[in-house]
Amino acid sequence: MFDFASFTPKPSTPVPAPPADDDEWAFSSALPEGLPSANTISVSETGLGISLHATREASSPSIITLSVSFSNTTDQPISELTFMAAVTKVQSPSSHDKFHQTNEAKQGYSLKLQPQSGRRLQPREQAGVRQVIHLNGVEQGRGDSVKLRWKASYKIGEKPVNEQGEIASLGVA
Repeated sequence: MFDFASFTPKPSTPVPAPPADDDEWAFSSALPEGLPSANTISVSETGLGISLHATREASSPSIITLSVSFSNTTDQPISELTFMAAVTKVQSPSSHDKFHQTNEAKQGYSLKLQPQSGRRLQPREQAGVRQVIHLNGVEQGRGDSVKLRWKASYKIGEKPVNEQGEIASLGVA
């Protein structure tokens, strides 16, 4: 039997530091300057898997394209799928800050949803339904501050399901 009370640990042997010859090496790095122009987010991992790919195209800098794909993570079919989205409104500056108030800030963001490619998913079907959403009015560099809320209703077999959530950040510039 080992006597823990009388055990004295041995000091660890220090690892020698590498020689200080950094003058012979030219270190470099390449870090991103800001947020990327594209980002993929896993929105939901329930019976209905929802994945969103946000992209800002250089040719239309005030529009972010959201490509949403829906998957069935269950062994039963999904039917009657309906997806809805809402976006935050732009916060207007305070009324005493008249210098920064513009019509664009009062208009807010807008969504244009293309029709879903379908409303049914077979059991375990991956990315079987798709939808494209255009988010308009987002200045370059402000895509990270956009919040998106979503709702989905569908049936798994005969059981109705309603889900909702919020995407706090799209993660794009």
